[in-house]
Amino acid sequence: MADIREKIQKLLALSKSPNEHEAYAALVKARELIAKNKLDEIDFEDKEKKKVIKTMELTGISYSMRRNPWMNDLKEVIAENYCCKSFAKRIKKTRYIKFMGLEEDVDMCTDVFWYALNCINDGIEKEKKKYKGAKTKDLTIIANSYGFGFIDGLKQAFEKQNQENEKGWGLVLTVPEEVIDRVNELCGKPKKLSCKAANEIHPDTYSAGYAEGKQFTTRKKLGEENEKIES
Repeated sequence: MADIREKIQKLLALSKSPNEHEAYAALVKARELIAKNKLDEIDFEDKEKKKVIKTMELTGISYSMRRNPWMNDLKEVIAENYCCKSFAKRIKKTRYIKFMGLEEDVDMCTDVFWYALNCINDGIEKEKKKYKGAKTKDLTIIANSYGFGFIDGLKQAFEKQNQENEKGWGLVLTVPEEVIDRVNELCGKPKKLSCKAANEIHPDTYSAGYAEGKQFTTRKKLGEENEKIES
């Protein structure tokens, strides 16, 4: 899986543009490459070797349900769509993100999360510039609105991708049962976190993220014509 991870890293590196269409395209294209690779390997892989479970803590990344609550949704969406589970180590009101999955999956999931996080942060900064002089509380609402919008748009893109590839991909992109069991042992039954910020949405800023994700599938996917990535 080292080769496929290198391909995905190159794909994400190619799409550093502030254009949100390219961001969604890269995230979905990366998932497509993973699925195809898993299907190619399924007939000859060593089943016992594959069941190595790895936990990755994201150094330097933290969030709270008051400061940047959309990050909780982002970790869950990325993890579930890249064959992993996410959870958070909580110290007082601050949460530190962790991913758990089979060894080859969790490394790529982490790469993708970092990319998505950087895309959202770049988009937030761009939106804030439109509201210079706004109060701190209003800027927080704008930031959260963009984050939630981006994530909902990304969900839409993944759902469309699943519908288009349902028969071919089968169970290759699901979270392995042993990973789910291990997370449940460590964390217990997951709790639904309440989020007041999700009720304070700036419509235009939310739409800036969501509309891009929804419209993505009508655009040419990033990297399809790039032989270095596909080969």
